[in-house]
Amino acid sequence: MKIRSVKNTTGTLTANERINHILASSPAILYCFDARKRTPTFISENIRELFGYEPHEYLEDLNFVPDRIHPDDAVRVLGKLILLFEKGYLVNEYRFRRKDESYCWVRDELRVIYDDKGNSLEAVGSWSDISARKEAEDLVETKLKTEAERYELVTRAISEGIYDWQPIDKAGNKGEIEGTLFFTMDHIEGTTLEDEIGRGLALRPAAELIA
Repeated sequence: MKIRSVKNTTGTLTANERINHILASSPAILYCFDARKRTPTFISENIRELFGYEPHEYLEDLNFVPDRIHPDDAVRVLGKLILLFEKGYLVNEYRFRRKDESYCWVRDELRVIYDDKGNSLEAVGSWSDISARKEAEDLVETKLKTEAERYELVTRAISEGIYDWQPIDKAGNKGEIEGTLFFTMDHIEGTTLEDEIGRGLALRPAAELIA
């Protein structure tokens, strides 16, 4: 079989060399495994740069992937693997352990290759690092949770009072109470709104009420 040569700005490369160069420069790791034996058959060289592993570590270890999925994600991810051969396609997102023992979030996309008779031959997958996206999602989720908790607190306080405050800053310094605190008199035992208005107690400064 004759191998064609192609030219680019870096010089002359064979077709195979160019493919390897593209795969090594890709932001996603490509890998394959035998669909019947489940044995690894290929891994792109950029696994070394992105995860810190040598290609042979994947190719020589049948449990390379299962052993490196975060324990909190493993049951979910491995349980869905059967869907790959039922549907021919599967996408998972989970935490994967790098060579340095740190974890990164990956998007794992798999597709099955079939022969002319419809028998599965090989599974082709790609890992993409989505850690930055997950961190952004976590920040948004935390902010929404904080806002929801504040809304719940204020809503609950409506029947007892309405108040505002300055949150604790990053240094742990508690802000001063600000604004005015209003109490509904029907929640002060033994008094009515009219009674309190008559005594001039229907509205008090926040600092006086809290003291």
